[in-house]
Amino acid sequence: MSEPPLKPPPTGSLPFYDEAVRLGNTWAQLLLKQGSIWNAQWGKLKEGTYEAKDWYTAMVKSTELTATALGDVFTQLTGDPTPPWKSLSLESKGEVELKTRVTLGANDTVSVSELSLLGNPRPDQPRPVIEANRVEGDSRTVILTLKEPVPKIPAGQYIGFVMRSSSPEPIGIVTFTVPKPDADASDASG
Repeated sequence: MSEPPLKPPPTGSLPFYDEAVRLGNTWAQLLLKQGSIWNAQWGKLKEGTYEAKDWYTAMVKSTELTATALGDVFTQLTGDPTPPWKSLSLESKGEVELKTRVTLGANDTVSVSELSLLGNPRPDQPRPVIEANRVEGDSRTVILTLKEPVPKIPAGQYIGFVMRSSSPEPIGIVTFTVPKPDADASDASG
């Protein structure tokens, strides 16, 4: 039996297909959310409970939503080869926000690579651990959190990469600083 004369192209080979789907999804989400904002206003108008503050609130939400969507579209079309940097320290309690320069896909998960000590690292030394989580409803924001408890970590500069599940390229770079112990403080305690 001979092979068919025309073979279908491999999956994902259509030029610009993935980008077009992401752009289409961005616009669809914008239209759905805009419709939701203005539909709520229409209900208040019909009930006769509409006030000036309702219009101001809707305009602000609508403007912020449009600005975010346009930023996503711009980033998708132009890209940005350099991921953003975020620095943390032992004093970084709570969540630290990282705005990525790429739009995360709906199924993308995010993580931070194991941090590496710059200089003269020893593989057996404890290292800080930073966790990454997505912000629901925001396709470009990642929350970084220093995992507690922090073990006794050698002083120095650490670096790691924020990664997404759909790409081997980092979407962010994280640095972590552990200051050298103060010589005067150690003399005073001894």
